[in-house]
Amino acid sequence: QKKKEEAARLAEEQKKKEEAARLAEEQKKKEEAARLAEEQKKKEEAARLAEEQKKKEEAVRLAEEKKEQEAVNSVYYENCDAVRSAGAAPVYKGTPGYGKHLDRDGDGIGCDK
Repeated sequence: QKKKEEAARLAEEQKKKEEAARLAEEQKKKEEAARLAEEQKKKEEAARLAEEQKKKEEAVRLAEEKKEQEAVNSVYYENCDAVRSAGAAPVYKGTPGYGKHLDRDGDGIGCDK
């Protein structure tokens, strides 16, 4: 009888140990899943911030381009005589006053001759 009781007690202890080990493993898996989720969240946030920064930089670049284009378009010369009389000859592509109609040879320099 005592042997049976001892065997039952040992079996119950073993069962409790196995259950504790199972619970510990489950807890470990939950903690790992939470850690991975947190890492993913941080990566997504970093990607979002990088995209936001990229958009800001693009907006600044576009604003600068627009400003430069407005400067280029703010001066207009009817012909090379007007450019020369203004003392602006030669006029280079991308600079205020340049126009294709002033650049007959298409080399990017207007009123160069």
